[in-house]
Amino acid sequence: DGVDPPRVVPDRAHEKLVEQPTAGQRDDLHERHEAAHQRVGNDVGEEVAVDGAHDQAEKLFNTLFATEELGLTTAQYGEVMAAGSLFSIVVLLFSGYLMDKLHPLRVFTLTGVLVIFLNVYGYYYVTDYDTFYHVGVAIVIAYAVQGLSLIPMFAMLFPAGRYGQFSSANALINCVFLILASWGGGWAVDHFGYRFIFLWDFLFTCLATGLLALVWAQFLRLGGDRDFRSPLDDSPKPNQRPPYRDWE
Repeated sequence: DGVDPPRVVPDRAHEKLVEQPTAGQRDDLHERHEAAHQRVGNDVGEEVAVDGAHDQAEKLFNTLFATEELGLTTAQYGEVMAAGSLFSIVVLLFSGYLMDKLHPLRVFTLTGVLVIFLNVYGYYYVTDYDTFYHVGVAIVIAYAVQGLSLIPMFAMLFPAGRYGQFSSANALINCVFLILASWGGGWAVDHFGYRFIFLWDFLFTCLATGLLALVWAQFLRLGGDRDFRSPLDDSPKPNQRPPYRDWE
């Protein structure tokens, strides 16, 4: 009684000392981090522009493929598109939950891969109404899911404070690619026939998916599902610790 217990001094020899960065190092790291996020935005914009442009061209020439090469009536073509829209309603009811679980970037990428396989199948095996019906409905559903995931993907990848700038740039690039894709699609159909529209869609979807792979790599490098956030809105001042942990 009355005697103080012995003090226990923790052994900190094993702890790793972290050298704090200088102001210049923080500024340089912040600039590189911001540039990486800028590349994510640019790659996403290019991918969406490529994807949207060839999608519009495909819709235009797909009608001619169905009526001119397969001999379908316009009513039959309308039935296929209507069925695709009806099935899309059902699929989209569950797509929102799926996007919250998987991330819109994953959903957008996976539907692009699905479109690639559907175009390969369509090029070789679509020969009548039944085969066109199944491939056509599946492609309509795939593009509907992509369209639904587009805005959430933008919201999660683009900086909120510059969202309008990124969206405007994306719209401008879309217009340019749409002009080129419409002209190129017409030239390709004139030279290779209406069935070439499947190969056309296949090539551009592969290009868009390749750009998405770059986006995915940057997304993972910048934190992935849990830690990704753009520093462009809440960037630290030069004398403040940045909100990321690359330098630790």
